[in-house]
Amino acid sequence: MDTSGRIFVALNRWLEKIRNFDSPFPWLLISIFFFIDKVVLGPYASIQLRHFQLDYNYTSQIGRLLFKYGFYGWDPTRSGGMPAYANHLSPVHVYSLLEGIGISPWMLYSVLSVLAVMIAGWGMFRLLINSFYVRPMLAAVGGVIFAVGTQIVDEPFPVKVFIYGFPMFFDFLTGRHGISRIAALIFINLLFLISYPVITLPYYSVIHCLFFLALYYGRIPVKRIFHGAFLIVLLWTAYMFSKSTTLYALFEMVPHVSRIYPVEKMTVSAALLDFVAVFFRFQYSYSVQTGLLPFLAGAYFLTIVYAIQGILPGKLVRVQITWFGFLLFAALTCSKVKYLFAGTWIEKSDLHHSIWMIGMFIFMVAVVAFNSLLSSTERIKKWFFLVAFASLAALVAFYVLMPLPASDKFTVIRVRLFAVTLNSAVLFAAILYCYGRGVVTARLVLLLKWTLTCGFLAALAALLYHYRERTFIYPVFVATALVVLYLAALFRKETVTAVICILLVVFVFSARLMRFSCIFSEDIPYGPKAASYRAVADHLKKNTAPFRVVSLSGPEPWFLWANGIETADGVSAIFFKHYKDLVRIAVRDQITQNDSQKAFDNEWYRLYFDSHNKDSDLVLKDVSDRIDYNLLRLFGVTSIISTNKSEYLLRESERMSLLSVKTSDGKPVYIYDLKNPLPRVFFAGLRRVYDNDAALLRAFGDSKNIDFRHEVLLSRDTSGVDVDIHDKPGMGGGKAVLRIYEPDRMVVDVETNNPGILVVLNNYYKGWSARIDGALAPLLRVNHAFQGVDIPVAGRHSVELLFDTGRIKLLHLVELIAIVIMNLVMIALSGIVQVRRHI
Repeated sequence: MDTSGRIFVALNRWLEKIRNFDSPFPWLLISIFFFIDKVVLGPYASIQLRHFQLDYNYTSQIGRLLFKYGFYGWDPTRSGGMPAYANHLSPVHVYSLLEGIGISPWMLYSVLSVLAVMIAGWGMFRLLINSFYVRPMLAAVGGVIFAVGTQIVDEPFPVKVFIYGFPMFFDFLTGRHGISRIAALIFINLLFLISYPVITLPYYSVIHCLFFLALYYGRIPVKRIFHGAFLIVLLWTAYMFSKSTTLYALFEMVPHVSRIYPVEKMTVSAALLDFVAVFFRFQYSYSVQTGLLPFLAGAYFLTIVYAIQGILPGKLVRVQITWFGFLLFAALTCSKVKYLFAGTWIEKSDLHHSIWMIGMFIFMVAVVAFNSLLSSTERIKKWFFLVAFASLAALVAFYVLMPLPASDKFTVIRVRLFAVTLNSAVLFAAILYCYGRGVVTARLVLLLKWTLTCGFLAALAALLYHYRERTFIYPVFVATALVVLYLAALFRKETVTAVICILLVVFVFSARLMRFSCIFSEDIPYGPKAASYRAVADHLKKNTAPFRVVSLSGPEPWFLWANGIETADGVSAIFFKHYKDLVRIAVRDQITQNDSQKAFDNEWYRLYFDSHNKDSDLVLKDVSDRIDYNLLRLFGVTSIISTNKSEYLLRESERMSLLSVKTSDGKPVYIYDLKNPLPRVFFAGLRRVYDNDAALLRAFGDSKNIDFRHEVLLSRDTSGVDVDIHDKPGMGGGKAVLRIYEPDRMVVDVETNNPGILVVLNNYYKGWSARIDGALAPLLRVNHAFQGVDIPVAGRHSVELLFDTGRIKLLHLVELIAIVIMNLVMIALSGIVQVRRHI
């Protein structure tokens, strides 16, 4: 036997070992194939830009701070400083810890992306086979479709971790033993670790219990039903406590943020009408976006078929009840009904996140309906309904998608049409494999196999020519061609199996192109892009004192975070309302559309860094000629960064100097250094006092006439502390030197001949306290948003500012206890439901 023959035999034997889909290994191979470009290209692989650049660069920054300064509770990185745990990603999140010790963001992202697809497919396969008794091959095909389908929804990973991870939680109900139990526990803990804690967390406990009751009520003893429901509630309660620090910080931030409700007055009748519309619209729009349209059509179609026959299988009824109940809940939380509860805990919990699970329920109803149909009707009816479904799915896909205008989205339309019709083909072929061997001749299937193989390879060559300039997706094409040829040769005698496997490979390939080309524009290699800003960071870091930058028209803050730079802007909806008030004044001339108040409420933190943001709801004028430089200095900004050479900024030579820095990719970045910026701490001897915050904000409307370096604006609404804030005109100046600057601690040496106020350009927050020469002193909110310490006596003083982290440390202990309880509960859940095994 020659070398190629030995390789072929070895591969064949290895494949036989992993054909058991009950093992995670075949799912790992499928996932690696889906993300083969990340495996081969490493840092030069493309990434899903919107999510990756924001979160992974931010965690890289706060992770480095953790290992540099130790445990801390205040994040100085963004928008004037924020509580470090008032974010879905905290300094002790697994991302932050791993990136803090030097693991590259691209490597972390790639590994977790591969694991995401594996967990989704493996979990769905076991759920279908153990809880719904779906035939093994049909369950395997369903697992593949679900796994790759989770990666083409909006923001698939890891924000919506439980989209693909939720089926794994039901696996423990049906029993695991030995190594299998340990492996499943590891993956469940991984899901918990990488998930984003949100106020919506109680929702998962409810949906998990409802699903459990719908599946097993009447099938297992009532005592076990109540036992299982109790353990499920305990599991998710423990999970919520495992995120105690973040949830506590988010709730504590509620009084410090502001929100504008788009509907001030909502009638019950209008809300209910919107609810009915949302109930149907969500199913349709989500199905089109993710390629699940055939499954949605099939779910309704087969339900009608069963209703006509007067037979509704018990398993199908159970999953349909769960589906219908879930849709009711999702529509209620996403329709205008929620505005009836504006300002309450119900509205603030953002329960609209429930829509993430729609795809999973649509998919399960369709697969269970197929399995029930094939098991309960005569052959002639069986094939009639299957052919009718496949035709209906293709017709619906063609009718819905093709009439859309052939504009820039034409590629999207074609790929989505390909994906939705292919779903039908894959499922139909799987049914053929399970039940149709006697219906078609072997010669016909053999012809189909090689026609499919040759036709797909030709289509692959045409697509490769179309994408020839995007070399970073070549590995996907090469791997697909090799796998198709290998499968066609491997299953020489099992032609039906070859057809099924090739169709699945084509489906995975089409989903990967869908993610590349349509949903995300996943076409920017991370490594070169992030590294290109190192030269910019090196220039900025020549300033050894703390500083912030702001960016215009192009360079997003996350590229700066990746290189350890603090920014005055940021990306998130959770920021201090007083800081936001000042931003509103600074950008008041940029907003042009009528609904600017609502749009600003959602997009305010983006305005400075990109005047032409395509994702923004705002229509902005040219930013550069309407910058309030005095307010920029008050934000602590020392430099403006832009990828454009602004003629207006060039004329501002009295205010700034220009430096052009070449990035590693050869593109210039222009750095405009502000002259006479405000330091992070300074002493101001003059003060203006206003009756309330509204009057103070009106004064900021003419901020060009305010000398923030020597004058402080105060409001009598500033705080309830006992401090004299009456007018004290005519006081002289002093100087302040920042001796220690850490996230949770600052020490400032102050020397002055007169009383005054030490101004610290960090956001005012109750977690901070101040001491003057060791004695506790009140902390003021000065200039509407920032920190100030009243220095009542002239002379030399040492002022220390500390952030209180005592509660956070205590909550970390609670989190560790909760993680232990979670694992004990998962073990206790194992085996509550006894199932018959198909494998």
